[in-house]
Amino acid sequence: MVVIPLLATAGLILLPYLTSDEEPAGAWFLSPTGRSTAALAAVLALVAMPVLVILDERFGAGAAGWVAGALVPAVVLVAVSAAVFIAARKRFGASLNESVQAVVVLLVVAFAVLTVVGVWFRGEGMALTWPWSG
Repeated sequence: MVVIPLLATAGLILLPYLTSDEEPAGAWFLSPTGRSTAALAAVLALVAMPVLVILDERFGAGAAGWVAGALVPAVVLVAVSAAVFIAARKRFGASLNESVQAVVVLLVVAFAVLTVVGVWFRGEGMALTWPWSG
């Protein structure tokens, strides 16, 4: 059960090494564009994930089944990842490596935020609670 998250994390870390021959492989945030797109992706994840958790808590309680519980989140994840990739390429002029790194940063920060929420801000029945509310 621990193997899948470890493989996913290793895959995200190794993703920048899968690159075309014209760009340096595995070098993270070499240019100001790479650093700025990664920073924007991190801020997006830091802001959007708590909002999505709260929206899910308020409006997603009755949603059950594989469509609302699996298909919709998967489609949203792919759509947001694609949007960040396209925005990095078109709006900021990022290279292929920089765009992939922005998506990786987005996913890693989102995963970290969801981990923090799941560990410290979920109570009985996965209801949102404050950690100090006992």
